[in-house]
Amino acid sequence: QNTLPYAWDPDVPGQYEYYLAAFDGGTEVARTAITIFAVDGTSLTLEASDCQQDQDEGTPGVQIAVDLWLRNPDETEITGYQAFLSFPSGSMTYEPSLSSYSAAPFGFHIQDILTAEVASGELRLDGNTFSATGTTADERLATLYFTVAECTPVSVAFDLGQPFDSEVSFIGSALPTALLDGPAIVPDDTAPVLTPVADITQPADAGSCTEAVVTFASPAVTDNCDPSPTVVCDPPSGSTFPVGTTTVTCTATDGCGNESTTTFDVTVTATNLIDVVVELTGSDADTRCIRFITDSCSTVTDVSLAFTGGSPATAVATIEVPCGVWTTLCAKDEQHTLWDNTTLTNVGAKYVADTTLVLDGGDTDNDGDIDINDVTWFLFQFGGLEASGGCPWDGVTRDADFSNNGAVGSEDYSFFAANWLSQTACGCTLPFVGGGPGVGRLAREVRVHDAVTKAVDLDGNGRVDADDVEEFERRFGLSGELSQRMRSGR
Repeated sequence: QNTLPYAWDPDVPGQYEYYLAAFDGGTEVARTAITIFAVDGTSLTLEASDCQQDQDEGTPGVQIAVDLWLRNPDETEITGYQAFLSFPSGSMTYEPSLSSYSAAPFGFHIQDILTAEVASGELRLDGNTFSATGTTADERLATLYFTVAECTPVSVAFDLGQPFDSEVSFIGSALPTALLDGPAIVPDDTAPVLTPVADITQPADAGSCTEAVVTFASPAVTDNCDPSPTVVCDPPSGSTFPVGTTTVTCTATDGCGNESTTTFDVTVTATNLIDVVVELTGSDADTRCIRFITDSCSTVTDVSLAFTGGSPATAVATIEVPCGVWTTLCAKDEQHTLWDNTTLTNVGAKYVADTTLVLDGGDTDNDGDIDINDVTWFLFQFGGLEASGGCPWDGVTRDADFSNNGAVGSEDYSFFAANWLSQTACGCTLPFVGGGPGVGRLAREVRVHDAVTKAVDLDGNGRVDADDVEEFERRFGLSGELSQRMRSGR
C-alpha cells in the first residue's frame, strides 16, 4: 500500500529505495531491496545503489558506480543525447579507465569516455546513432566509476550551469527531457564486526531427555558506516535444540550487503534442573555435601551446597540431576543428617521442589537413623575437631559436628536429645551403601568390640549403653535428657 510512512509520490520525480523484510517473531530473518523510479516523460536519469561496496577490487581504494539511463521514451524515437554532469572533485575522483559507454543503442561518441572529465568535477557525455533510426525503449547509456572515501556520502548531478542543456534528440532536433539527479551514495566495503559468543551448555527441559528450548541474546555488532546492521542467527533464539551439540551461525549484514559471521555451540545435556531449598537444623553457616536421589532410586547426585544464616542454615540452589520423568526427590548429608523427601513440580524448563528439605542432624554412620552407634561416635569424638569427608562423601569418615561450627561439643549433644531413635528413609526405599536408607532395628546398646567402643565404655561393663551416657553427661555438665530418653525407651 502506498501509505505513510512508506509512501512515494508518483508526481514527484525521484529514486525511491524500499525493502521488504521477513520476521520470525520479532527477529528479522531476510530482506530484499526495491527501487522505484518516478520520472516525468522522457528522462535522463542518474541511477545508483544508495549504499555500495567496492565496485572494482583491482583498483586501489573504494570505487562506486553510477549509471546514466534513458527512461520512459514513451514510443518517441530517439537518435542521440548529450549530458553535462557535475560531482564534488574533493571527495570523488573520476576513473576513466573503468568507466564505459554502452555499446548500444548510441554507438558513436564525440566525447571519448577517457576524456569525459572536461574540467575538475565536470563530465560531458554524448551518444548518437548517426542515422534516422533511433530507440524507443529504456536504455543504459553509460556506467561511471569514481574512487571515494568509505562512509562519506557522495552524489552525481546534472550540471544546469552549462551553456547547453542535457537532453535527448531526434536527428539533431531537441526533445523535451526531464532530468533526475543521482541519489546520495554511501560507500561501504567493510563488513560488520561481531562480538564472539560464548558456548552455551543447558540441561534438557524437565521431563525430557531429548531436547530443550534455548534462548540467547544476539551477538553485539558494530559497523564503520551502518549504525544498525541486521543480525540473523540460525537456528534462532527460542528454538528447540536436541540433546547433544548444535552449532549456531550468526550473520551480520550492513546496509551495503557486507557480511560477517560468528559461530558458537549450544550443548543440551541429558540432565534436568531442580530448584531446591535445603535446611540444616541447628547448623551454623557452612558448605556441606548433600546427596540427592530421584524417585527411581537409580539416579544419585552429590552437590556441595553453601548454607547461609544459622539455626537453621539454609541453601537455596538449583541442582542438576540425570534426566527423567521425576515426581519426588530425597536428600541427606551422609555424614550428619537424616533423610527428608519432597514432591516435585514440572514448570517446563526445570523441576521445582514443592517443600523445603529439612535435614535433622545426628546420623554419623549413614544408616538413616539415630541410635547407640551414633551416640558412641559422638562420645568418642567429643572435644575434637570436625572431620571432612569430601564430596561425594568418602563413605568412611565419621563426624559428629552436627552444628558445623568446627568442633564436636555440647551443642551437638542436643541433636541426640531431640532425635533419639528417629528413623528416616529415602522415598524410593532402595538399600544403599552401609545399610542404606531403610528402616531397620535400632540399637539401644552396643557391646565393646573395638577401640572406639572400649574408649567410651565408661563403667567398664563391656557394653556402651545409657549408663555410660549418663556418666558422660555428669562429667561434662550436660542436661541428662538423652540418658533419660534411653532408659524410658523413647
